[in-house]
Amino acid sequence: MNIFKIITTIFTITIIASCSENCELNDINISDLPVAKVDSTYYYKIQLSSNCEIVYRYFEKIDGTLPDGINFETTGEISGIPSNPGIFEFTIKAKACFGSNGFEYIDCHEKTNKFILKVLQ
Repeated sequence: MNIFKIITTIFTITIIASCSENCELNDINISDLPVAKVDSTYYYKIQLSSNCEIVYRYFEKIDGTLPDGINFETTGEISGIPSNPGIFEFTIKAKACFGSNGFEYIDCHEKTNKFILKVLQ
């Protein structure tokens, strides 16, 4: 009579990928965006500066107004065709994460910056 014994072993592996330095989100690139023109295609992508590689970034408009026809994406892209002239001020919150443990982003930092978009006739 053969008796088989089944042994199950469960391993948990945690991988943490982050830079060895003290990572900082230094800044959101600029406050004054390039000038837009009414009825002309506009595109700009907001950049972040840091002393480490950013593995995840997320942008959110938390205050202010964009011109009609202009959209803001969580990727930091501002694009569209503005339909009205004016000066538009809005605030962006950026989140940058410098590592991941395989399940979530870690070592995350946030910054906010006010932006001005001028739309000419």
